[in-house]
Amino acid sequence: EINNKTSDNNIKIFPNPFTSKTYIEVDVPEDHLQLVLYIFDFTGKYIASKEIDNMLKGTYRFEFDGSPYVSGIYFYNCIVGKHNYTGKLILLSN
Repeated sequence: EINNKTSDNNIKIFPNPFTSKTYIEVDVPEDHLQLVLYIFDFTGKYIASKEIDNMLKGTYRFEFDGSPYVSGIYFYNCIVGKHNYTGKLILLSN
């Protein structure tokens, strides 16, 4: 069973809105989970990803560099084990 969530204390985005870089902080609740992070633009076009197998329990921080992209709304989808988190990122003018 997959648990879909739009926001949770297990994932934090900061700063958001952002002008060039933002950080996605993810809590991994137990050892040996797979983490997959996708970033999409407002049309649903995939623009970035990170995939790590066999994660250990803990908090991890990933940087998203928005400087190559135009201002607008982007979306993330982060899957940690059976948990699926989604949300939006707001990129302001650089």
